[in-house]
Amino acid sequence: MSDERYRRGVGQMDELQGERAGPKMRAALQAISPEFEAFAVSGSYGDVYSRPGMSKRDRQLVTISILAGIGGCEPQLERHLIAALKFGLTPDEIVETFIQVAAYAGQARANNAMRVAGEVFARAGVKASGAA
Repeated sequence: MSDERYRRGVGQMDELQGERAGPKMRAALQAISPEFEAFAVSGSYGDVYSRPGMSKRDRQLVTISILAGIGGCEPQLERHLIAALKFGLTPDEIVETFIQVAAYAGQARANNAMRVAGEVFARAGVKASGAA
């Protein structure tokens, strides 16, 4: 693994997760397995998130769709919903994404994703236009 991939991954991770959350996430992984932390940072963030073929906004749309559809990834979904708002997805677009998830991956998974989105929206002080 190259140092350049890792440095690029750290930069992407900090941009996505925030300069406070990124280091905390890396430290938590390092405490368990430095090898896994290096793999995750270099691979997922250094290789995949730094690719030029898609905007950060669209990359987050894809990521939240996949995490919601898989289910059981709520902590990761929460972090990526925060990033999705940061990179310009609107609450309405996020809600619509989870309606699509309900149709194609299941209502229970979409319900869990909507719950996480509601928590993220409340902390960010935003809401979908259909919300009261």
